[in-house]
Amino acid sequence: NHASREQALDRSVATLLYDQPRGLGPRMLWCVLRGEETRWDVNQRRRVSLPRALLYHNLFNSKPGLHDSAVTTSLGRLQAAGIVALDGYRWRHQHWIDFEAQRAAKAAAGAAAP
Repeated sequence: NHASREQALDRSVATLLYDQPRGLGPRMLWCVLRGEETRWDVNQRRRVSLPRALLYHNLFNSKPGLHDSAVTTSLGRLQAAGIVALDGYRWRHQHWIDFEAQRAAKAAAGAAAP
C-alpha cells in the first residue's frame, strides 16, 4: 500500500532527525536509508565515510531501493505536519529546535536577573 509506505518513510526520516540533534541534509538522509557507506563531499572533492553514528544506526540500509526524491517529498510532508523544519541548510526535528529555544530563553532570563 502506497500510503503505508509513505508513513513508514516519514517515521524513518523523523527518527533519524530526532537521533541527530544538529540535523541532516536530504542527501545524507537518503544515504543512510539506502545503506550508502560513503558520500561525495563537494569541498574535499572526494568520497568520505558517513559518521559512525549513522553507519551503525538501526535504520541504516532499511530502504535500499529508495529514490532520492522520496526523501524530499517526505520532508515536505513532515514540515507541513510541524514535525521537522529547515534550519539553515539542514533539516532538524522540531523537538531540538524547541529545546534550544527554551534553553536560550532560560539563559536570557538568568542573565537579566539581578
